[in-house]
Amino acid sequence: MLIKKLLKLSLLVFGVSISFPYQGHGSAESAGTNRIITLAIGNPQADIDGQKTVMPAAPILIKDTSMVPFRFLGELLGAEVTWENSTQTVILKGNDRKVTLSVGQPEANVNGVSTVLDQPAAIVNETTLVPLRFIAESLNRNVAYDNASKVITIVSKEETKPVAPTPEKEIPKKKLEHPTVDNISLKIGKIYKEECYNFECQNYKVRSVSSFVTDREDSVYMIDFDGYRFIKEPYLISKYNQKTGDNKKLETVVSLSSKFDIVYKDKKNIEEKLSYKEITPKKLFYDEKHEKLYLLATSDKTDIKVIIYEILPEVKLITYNSDDTMYDEENDIITTLDGIHFTYSNTWWGSIYSVEADKERSLTGVIPTDKKPRLVSLIKDDTIYLLDSVNKTIHKLRNDGRITEVAKVKMDEKIGAAAAKGKFFYAADKNGFYKIDLNGDVESYVKLSDLRYNGGLYEPKTKTYDRLVPGIISFNDLPPSSELEGHNGEVIVGPLELNFISEFITIDFAVDSQGNIIIHDNENKLLRRINVYGHE
Repeated sequence: MLIKKLLKLSLLVFGVSISFPYQGHGSAESAGTNRIITLAIGNPQADIDGQKTVMPAAPILIKDTSMVPFRFLGELLGAEVTWENSTQTVILKGNDRKVTLSVGQPEANVNGVSTVLDQPAAIVNETTLVPLRFIAESLNRNVAYDNASKVITIVSKEETKPVAPTPEKEIPKKKLEHPTVDNISLKIGKIYKEECYNFECQNYKVRSVSSFVTDREDSVYMIDFDGYRFIKEPYLISKYNQKTGDNKKLETVVSLSSKFDIVYKDKKNIEEKLSYKEITPKKLFYDEKHEKLYLLATSDKTDIKVIIYEILPEVKLITYNSDDTMYDEENDIITTLDGIHFTYSNTWWGSIYSVEADKERSLTGVIPTDKKPRLVSLIKDDTIYLLDSVNKTIHKLRNDGRITEVAKVKMDEKIGAAAAKGKFFYAADKNGFYKIDLNGDVESYVKLSDLRYNGGLYEPKTKTYDRLVPGIISFNDLPPSSELEGHNGEVIVGPLELNFISEFITIDFAVDSQGNIIIHDNENKLLRRINVYGHE
């Protein structure tokens, strides 16, 4: 009996069970160096380089943070693991890193530098659990989390480097003389209704998508609003996967839920609660370097206006602004160089702020403009650049926080919309799209008059086109048009028009890594892709 009690106590101290499935992998320094580790929330079985093994406890979520047994994770990542029972402290050494964290303590230490944890280490069912992403990234690993399947993949930094294409197998693409247009998804145009009372009329948004961004895999993310959707979830963050997506509906990435609730302090330093039902998503931003998606949202409360969340790979608060400052969020930017310190703007006042998660913001610069700016950002050589499409200028954010103008954009027509991808800005006017370098030089990218249109609805899995016929399958919402009716009643979608007359109904577009333009066609209520490069 005494032996059993001692055994149980030792298991609590070291956070492991009787099973030691990863024995025989060599020393701590060599173990786990180049492994690919796959785990799933709620599943005690792990996959290590294709081999199945049972963990001491299944990964769980605590406040949206993935938690795993510390010794199992540390030794798989090649770390020397120590447990100090008196202070309930975990120490991991590996890859020239020393990571220290204690059960219940909100801060950890990496090579002498203190950092705040999203979730402290905890003891659950007699097993010591630690935040997976923090430990893995501290030991120089990359972590990917699939929100839909709850699967976590850990790989070495080397494993994630892009593989150079084989010249013999790659057929070079060139810019098409006549770019083609594909219809890639239904029912996502901007739809408004007009209500009139006592001869006064007002437009109400009924269905809308906005703020397009693309990730490394060229999936397209957007804010998805539907006024007829269940009252608690009119807003979703939706995605269209260009390789495997469903062309008849969007994929839900994140729905606004209690995950977005926050507790904040008002001007009197009194804690208040903001519910997800009280926020309105305004703009998305994608950080390619760290593969994270951010959301800028607003509140109608008088003492809290702007809230910034990370929403992928996990939902968590970055910062909020608890004053009554006016904002023009659709024209603002969020950007980061390191994933810790953020820069965001208030174009209403022409201000640039710097903030670190959970800390007070500071004013770092003022944008020198004649008119209220509309901003798009990109990062090149660890420097943040801003395109002001209203004043047609490019600015650089200096290390001291000051903003300096570096170029004038040489465009004659009014810029109606802008985006950024890689090392270039992209702009649109009524005639088409343009690529802009950091010197302000403008290259004609796509002329609307040069476009050629593919009929039907593109199916990415088969690379074929479904017929667009109202009244069958999911095509009931297609706009009826006798003038644009083809063979056997098929709808022929009209040409793409860029109408920037209305400030109320904006045009959003994004550019993917292939140089294609993703845009929603307000007139025909379709998501469309302009294929700029190909094989003629």
